[in-house]
Amino acid sequence: MIVKLYFSPAPVTDAKIRGRFAVVIDVLRASTSICTAVQNGCREIVPVGSTGDAAAMRANLDKGKVLLCGEREGLKVEGFDLGNSPSEYTEEIVREKVLIFASTNGSRAILKCAAAAQTLVGGFVNLSIIAETILNAQKDVAVVCAGRQGNFSLEDTFCGGALIDLLVGSGKYSVDNDAAQVAQMLYKNRDNSIEAVIGRADHARYLKELGFGADIVTAAAVDTVNVVPVLIGNKVVDLQKQRVEGTA
Repeated sequence: MIVKLYFSPAPVTDAKIRGRFAVVIDVLRASTSICTAVQNGCREIVPVGSTGDAAAMRANLDKGKVLLCGEREGLKVEGFDLGNSPSEYTEEIVREKVLIFASTNGSRAILKCAAAAQTLVGGFVNLSIIAETILNAQKDVAVVCAGRQGNFSLEDTFCGGALIDLLVGSGKYSVDNDAAQVAQMLYKNRDNSIEAVIGRADHARYLKELGFGADIVTAAAVDTVNVVPVLIGNKVVDLQKQRVEGTA
């Protein structure tokens, strides 16, 4: 089986991911926040492409059960309930709620991968369980980095390399494009801790300027969240819970 990596969603087409597992990675911070929300019992997350789409969707739903979530330029959108910091997605706030999620890069990347056999949301926080899920499924994989406004991002590629290293290390996968090789080499040849490497990224430095330095620490912690968010229809839900209920 093979694994490819895309530095951003831009080159991804339905044909390139159809029949494969897609893993969307947006380390800073959508993947980390989505994983945290699922772990803390939200009912579902609905990724949307714009803040306007988010507001329009909530207008047709029970406002007591719905939260508008997301950011622009790293900051919570005016009128939204939550931004994109994982610290906001506590059990007290999100349990049994529907989250309409409009982040600058992550939600759009998830939508771009809707044609995949299964679309998972991954980061360092759920790295091992994502790898385990893929190995159990035995499907070819496309790792799709959300990037930053259509461009390469260090943190997403680095995390993609960590996932690829686990898959290749199992003996069941081989890399199938240059980007996957680069990502794996970036991870294997790191000269410091995961947190330190992520901290060098452009977006990490920007988040620190905004006062979100703690989010970088959270996003760099490996296997702190034991969930696999999966896109089913237009909703991201807990894969294990869906399997128990017989809907996935």
